[in-house]
Amino acid sequence: RSLQDKPETPHSVAMETVTLLSILYTHLLQYNLGAALLLVQSLIDSWNGESSTNQGPSRPSFHLTADGGGDVDVQEGLGVLRKSARPVVRSFARFMAAYFSNEQLCVYPPHAARPLPPVHLRKETGPRTIPLHHSGVSSAVRRQSLSDMWTANFTMELLLLCGQAPEAVWLANQLGDWKG
Repeated sequence: RSLQDKPETPHSVAMETVTLLSILYTHLLQYNLGAALLLVQSLIDSWNGESSTNQGPSRPSFHLTADGGGDVDVQEGLGVLRKSARPVVRSFARFMAAYFSNEQLCVYPPHAARPLPPVHLRKETGPRTIPLHHSGVSSAVRRQSLSDMWTANFTMELLLLCGQAPEAVWLANQLGDWKG
């Protein structure tokens, strides 16, 4: 049976979330941003047509495809996120938001994975986080040809997809009129 066919119990959702966060953090710690982007996209796509009475209408999702050269493309579609996928997509969006707002980049160790806290509320990262370097992320974006995907706009879209409007507003305020 696929993950979509399994009933969602609180325990299964928690276990799926921890496992997916561990995979995401492993990719980020290795600066394998393309794999992290594809993981997030696969979570969005896997449950693209899922509906739930408490989730409301479908929100936009984004379709990534990696060609042989490692390039990643985006196309807009519709989708909602399964409960176990939301914290993973939200944590990735928060990581990207930290990058674009020049906040400290950090993730939890894969063996002790949990969702990242909101970037705008972080005052201390805590002893259990692993710092990453902005220069390493920038280098990985260039090396993996992800500059079309690794954008502030995509970060905003992910935050909104996860229902994090206050964080999206905070990020927009931090970025200011950066296109002007």
